[in-house]
Amino acid sequence: MTVAYVMEQGASIRLEGERLVVQKKKNTYHTLHIYRLPQLVLYGNISLTPPVIAKLLREGIDTVFMSRGGRYQGRLQRLFSKNISLRCEQFARMNAIEFCLNVAKSIIVRKLSNMRSLLMRIKRNRDDPALAKGIEKIKSIAKRTREAEDLESLRGFEGAGSSAYFSGFAKGFIGEGVCFEKRNRRPPTDFVVQFERKMNQKIKHGLTGQQLSYRDCIREQVRHFARVVRGEDQNYRPMAVR
Repeated sequence: MTVAYVMEQGASIRLEGERLVVQKKKNTYHTLHIYRLPQLVLYGNISLTPPVIAKLLREGIDTVFMSRGGRYQGRLQRLFSKNISLRCEQFARMNAIEFCLNVAKSIIVRKLSNMRSLLMRIKRNRDDPALAKGIEKIKSIAKRTREAEDLESLRGFEGAGSSAYFSGFAKGFIGEGVCFEKRNRRPPTDFVVQFERKMNQKIKHGLTGQQLSYRDCIREQVRHFARVVRGEDQNYRPMAVR
């Protein structure tokens, strides 16, 4: 099952039996089998016929609307889960400053640790002093992050760590004419194929000990966080990159 991204401006999607047909004028661009479609993501000027909307709702296919530049605008989906107790716990936790700080701290510390691991992986093949400097800087920032006393400080540490990471990340490109200058947020450059390939890659998930795709790992992390919110798990454990 694969998420479908529709980016052709001016395209329309119509229903044909158990398939969605992506068309523009008289040209058919793609046919999507509904039984293999967990999510549909639409970028910009993409229209849906009423039968398509009804089918998406009936089948529970999460449909996301993005601007042409990649900004989230909204989604079409059925009624949310009726797990009202979890929703109440979530709202209560929002006002628990210590809980919010501890969860945010654990996420950012793990993010910095993952960044450092990836730079160390690059350093194995590139003996560049700038990489070593970035690795040590992220290590130092992670230590200070553990001692942060408020969310504003955490945001500052996260930004400083990201800056150090992307400076080192640029050293990982060794092909002639291949480089990384900066992150390109909107519009992202040819990200769909790379994103889907990464999301389907199998890795060992630390919490379950199973070989899961990144997409399934994210689902397990969400379930784990729900247990933390309910008080069933004591501390939130973010996913680690090896």
